[in-house]
Amino acid sequence: MSRRNLKLSLVFLLLPAAASLVGGCTYLGKGGNAESSKLDFDLRDIGIKKNVDSGPMETPPPEKANDIDAWAFLANNYEQLENYDYAEKCFRKCVELKPLKKIYWHALGQNQKHQEKLEGAREAFIQAVPLDVNDVFGLVTLAEVDQHMAKVGEARYYYIWALSIRPDFPEAWKGLHSIAHNLAEDRYLPQLEKLRANPTEAFNRLLANEMVDAYLSSHDDKDPFYYGYRVTRGYLQMLAMNMDVAEADFKTVIEKKPESTEALRAKVGLISLYTTVGRDQEAKTLIAEVMKLSPDQPDVWYNQALVERRAGAVKPALDSLGKATSLAPDHTGWSKLFEDWLFEERRQRKEEKT
Repeated sequence: MSRRNLKLSLVFLLLPAAASLVGGCTYLGKGGNAESSKLDFDLRDIGIKKNVDSGPMETPPPEKANDIDAWAFLANNYEQLENYDYAEKCFRKCVELKPLKKIYWHALGQNQKHQEKLEGAREAFIQAVPLDVNDVFGLVTLAEVDQHMAKVGEARYYYIWALSIRPDFPEAWKGLHSIAHNLAEDRYLPQLEKLRANPTEAFNRLLANEMVDAYLSSHDDKDPFYYGYRVTRGYLQMLAMNMDVAEADFKTVIEKKPESTEALRAKVGLISLYTTVGRDQEAKTLIAEVMKLSPDQPDVWYNQALVERRAGAVKPALDSLGKATSLAPDHTGWSKLFEDWLFEERRQRKEEKT
């Protein structure tokens, strides 16, 4: 992936963010390797005004009836017009055409939130979860919807899931603080109050792990969230470099809940564990397996890049890292690493020519 293509991919984070633009319209252009281009313009420039009856719903011409970009373009326009009903119809066509692309499920979920259709929003965000099991922003958004629907147990589950990936994620701690009393977890309030104000407190991961252990100790494996919390504990233990405990949790879930989202998440975690401790051959084997099941997991592509890099495959490593970054442009550290690798690769080629 070139630097230009990387920058194009970084322009487009999530389609739902486009809904917050007041005057502009965003076009999701075609791009290779999960890339998108972006074109902003003011709808008033083409004679379209907001908050007015936009007439019959526009659809793409017959030759573009199955063109995802055409439907996304229309959906985006209707979002700008605040015609959320028409936008919803377009987004539903998008997820019909590309059901394995989380970005369209997120867009549909945000659209449903605008219309106060919380059940619809929740369903859309849940559909997105297995498409990127470590999407912190998506998990917290789902948790917030659950919280608004008074599904506080579910909200707790997704907030702590997010914290197992990023223990300093502020919205997750704020959410847990706001539902602690409803869950009869007032004992955590003093610490949650501190983390709500400063999520980078040194004890953030420890509190998340304590809350996980409390749940597991009071629920058995018949509980619908039991194995999900086991995976969450595995991630938290991996962050603490307790690799044996983490590996045991991951493998238990894979064995007990095969073909589940929990097992997929455990496999993604196990790939990261193998890569971290240098068990590259095991990582490669599991990467190949997960790629067949779920080809757009950013963390899997990132770990593949690390394994390839250690094997001396510089160009494939760059491609894999570029793919990871295009799928999860919020990972700014990955973007910086890509730039560093690209600079080094160019320097090496220059030296080889001299």
